[in-house]
Amino acid sequence: MEYIREITLDMSLAEELPTVVQIKQGDSLARQILITLTDNGDPFFINDGARVLFRYRKANGVYAEKECAVNGNKVTVELTGDDTSAEGVSFCDICIIEDGMVLSSKSFYIRAYHATTD
Repeated sequence: MEYIREITLDMSLAEELPTVVQIKQGDSLARQILITLTDNGDPFFINDGARVLFRYRKANGVYAEKECAVNGNKVTVELTGDDTSAEGVSFCDICIIEDGMVLSSKSFYIRAYHATTD
């Protein structure tokens, strides 16, 4: 059982409405975000050997980052229980690191709704 939420982030940082991914607090290993990276609407391919990170600041203020799987211009983020532990809105982006250069995607948000159980 798995749920995949697909979103597109433009590396040109073009003005668009913010993207919000909605999850439930505590969901673990059952949700993924499949991110298609573009450059002004064209595919933005990531070079082999580049390091790709999902970076986020949770609603409780805790910062975290983790490496992602990459296939062409698609980045897969697998959400764990730690990623979904804090109720509220997390501020997120994708970061590509290659040869000392750092390039960040447009920001997006993850909204974690309160879990039914404690």
